[in-house]
Amino acid sequence: MINVEGLTYRYPNRPHPAINDLSLRIEDGEFVLIAGRNGSGKTTLLKYLLAITSSIDGASQTGYILVDGEDIDQCVTSQLAGRIGILLQDPVAQITNLTVAEEVAFGPANLCWPKSKVLAATTDALECVGLYDLGSLEATERAEDDKRAPRPLTPAVRTVSSWSTAMGRGHR
Repeated sequence: MINVEGLTYRYPNRPHPAINDLSLRIEDGEFVLIAGRNGSGKTTLLKYLLAITSSIDGASQTGYILVDGEDIDQCVTSQLAGRIGILLQDPVAQITNLTVAEEVAFGPANLCWPKSKVLAATTDALECVGLYDLGSLEATERAEDDKRAPRPLTPAVRTVSSWSTAMGRGHR
């Protein structure tokens, strides 16, 4: 469960906050769309959920976010990565490995999971999205729609920074 209370976040040297007094509660299993125009704070909120914004010098914030009762201001990104997955607007730009399977294995491998656990999580994730047979293909050869599956950290929360990215072609 995610509980946001009175969250205001201002980037350094900006006259207005990116997020202003946001409060919301998202229950386990709930599907929530956060929509808004460019610059309205959607991506900032998603980055805040992963403690990415906490390292920006000069930024100011008030309020809090709890994930399963834990204040994320007390966490580092690596602690949250197994519970919260984030996909940015341009999935192609996020590819860092040669093959589809290597790309899917990236997250668990960077958490220093044992090789057998990384392999099992990768297999499960590829099967889950119907890409198991395509794991050996070059990641850059896959259609854009196939690059949207979060790395297999089995997060409780999965976020996407663009509605069109979440829906895929043909569902817009």
